[in-house]
Amino acid sequence: MKYLIVAFVLIFVSSCAYFNTFYNAQKYYEEGVRPLQNGGSVNKALLDKSIEKSSKILQFHVKSEYVDDALLLIGKSYMYTGEYTKAIRKFTELLDYFPNSKFSDDALFFMGKTYLLQGESEVAKTIFTQVIGRSKDHRIDAINECVNIMLEKNNSKEADSLINSLSDRDKKNNNIRFLSGKVKWRAGYYEEALKYLTKVKAGKLSKNAGFEYYQIMSDIYLKTNNMKKAEKSINEGIRIFQEHIMRNSLYLLKARMLVSNEKYDKAIELLEDVLAQPGVSSKDSLIFYKGFVYETYLSDFEKALESYRAIVDIEKSSKLYPEAEVKVKSLELYISLSLDSTSENIDENIKNRFLLAEINYQNLNRVDESIAKYEAIADSFPQTIYAPKSMFALSYIYLKDKKDTNTSVEYLKRIIYRFPNTEYSAEAEDKLKEFESALDTLR
Repeated sequence: MKYLIVAFVLIFVSSCAYFNTFYNAQKYYEEGVRPLQNGGSVNKALLDKSIEKSSKILQFHVKSEYVDDALLLIGKSYMYTGEYTKAIRKFTELLDYFPNSKFSDDALFFMGKTYLLQGESEVAKTIFTQVIGRSKDHRIDAINECVNIMLEKNNSKEADSLINSLSDRDKKNNNIRFLSGKVKWRAGYYEEALKYLTKVKAGKLSKNAGFEYYQIMSDIYLKTNNMKKAEKSINEGIRIFQEHIMRNSLYLLKARMLVSNEKYDKAIELLEDVLAQPGVSSKDSLIFYKGFVYETYLSDFEKALESYRAIVDIEKSSKLYPEAEVKVKSLELYISLSLDSTSENIDENIKNRFLLAEINYQNLNRVDESIAKYEAIADSFPQTIYAPKSMFALSYIYLKDKKDTNTSVEYLKRIIYRFPNTEYSAEAEDKLKEFESALDTLR
């Protein structure tokens, strides 16, 4: 009896030991990934501890009931810390050595997420498709991942087709309704998107999906000019998601709403207030939009240049860096030419005016401003080479941007009439022949 009691105690202590080890590993993992709920980054130190504790299960308790749990936990921890090869190896081990494990579907799903994180989206999509067909627990999540992969590649038709292939029961799922609305939104079908999104219970979505829901709803209301609902949606999103790492993207939408209402100074004031707050996220987007408002609506090119330059000087890793760099160079040249265009050197003055028109159109996307400048050159300096050049530019702009073929043709005819027997009239005649040929083809 004494030996039996000792044996029982040893077994009990041993089982408690590996249970406690796994419990701690699980706890470290949950704490390590908790920041993801609000769009933040994982706590790598805690995930490393989870890997360490889980590895002890594999090393010292290889026959325990927690081995497949530990493998999954190690794989997920490696995935979130960016060690993708190690993560895939652990998920593969679980699938190979424990094919009947209750965690096999989890391993397959997270293997797909790992491939996605390391940039192999097609492999990931293939795996998620398998998960959709075999897993009850991860089916909706796998559909979500597939749809997002398709949308990332601007393939909203394929995403819509996937959703349409689902059962009626799946389509009534709150997450699927959200995805349906998201796909319609990305495709530009805003009214159809609202039919799905207004049926979504935002409070039952994950925090990140809920945050995205308010972003999408606000964007739709802005684009459909429903400012009252846009304001309500934006303010509600800001109130609910104060802790979300990307919360300031909602402030960006609010600035857009103010601009739509022609409250440009208030938009600038809002952006500056948000940028002054500590821990600002999406800082580059806020700074860029501030520059955009100064440039496009307030015509304050000096302050616009200051904003764009802040991204070039400070936010070098920003996705907006290339565009901001172009803006900086264009505005620097624009400001310089604007000063030089008032010089007494007439030839230099006309050349600068033409370059200003070119910059307005090609670099700053100010179509109407460029038209005004080209027209002024054509009317005021008819004896210079910049007159026919401006007319060619006007013909192109009216055809491409204004979709006004008649005015485009009129400028070509004006070149032929005002500059006969020149290279400009010959080129204009060739363009007119192209028009006639295109019309004949359409007939």
